[in-house]
Amino acid sequence: MSITKENNVRYSDRYWADPKYRAWKLEYGRNYQRKLRELARNNPNEPKAQRLIEYRRKYQRERIHKDKEEAEKIFGKKCFLCGYSAGRIELHNIDGQKHPSNNYRRAIENKDKFVALCSLCHRMITQMSRVLNISWSQVLELKHDKVKQ
Repeated sequence: MSITKENNVRYSDRYWADPKYRAWKLEYGRNYQRKLRELARNNPNEPKAQRLIEYRRKYQRERIHKDKEEAEKIFGKKCFLCGYSAGRIELHNIDGQKHPSNNYRRAIENKDKFVALCSLCHRMITQMSRVLNISWSQVLELKHDKVKQ
C-alpha cells in the first residue's frame, strides 16, 4: 500500500471510498468463493479444494461446539417434560416449525421459542403435534394435569 503525495492518503483507501470499486471488489470476492465451492464439489481431491473443505469443517465444528455450550448454559441439561438429565438434550421449537438439529444459534437468539427435551420426549411431542395436531400449550396443560395427580 503506497502513500501518495496528495494529503498522505493511501492509494487503496482512496479506491475504497469509491462505491463502484467497493461493489466490484465484493462481487469479485463472491465470485472467487463461488468458484472455490464449485471446485470443491466437482474435484474434491484438488489441493485448493482440500484446504477449503478442511477450513470449513474446522470452522463449523468450532462454531457448533461454542453454540452448543452456550445453549446448554441457557436451557440446561435437563428435559423440560420428564426431568431426564443424562444423555443428549435436543432443542424443540415451540412454534412447531422445522429446524436443523444443530442450529443452536437460532435457539440462543429466540430463547422463548425453544425448550430442552430428551430425545424420547422430543420424538413423542413431534409425533403428537403432527398426527393429533396438538399445540405446545395443550402439551403444557397435559403436563400440569399429570403433576396435579
